[in-house]
Amino acid sequence: MTDAKEYAKALFSLTEEYGTTEKTLSDLNDLCGAWRKNPNYVKLLDTPSVATAEKLPLLQASMAGMDSSLCDLFCILCEK
Repeated sequence: MTDAKEYAKALFSLTEEYGTTEKTLSDLNDLCGAWRKNPNYVKLLDTPSVATAEKLPLLQASMAGMDSSLCDLFCILCEK
């Protein structure tokens, strides 16, 4: 199992390579703020009885317009 630190390092490396580190950080802060305001949304994404095929479009919709590397990471995490 890969820990969160490894995912964070990989995301940081990608955003440095693409020059999107500041945008990604801003998007991540926005996303965290939105999820703090809507804890039921996070519960839904974390509910094992909800199929991944249902969760992914919800996750992608909540991240529309955000950095694609960040969205890809959260989609991978959702699938795991």
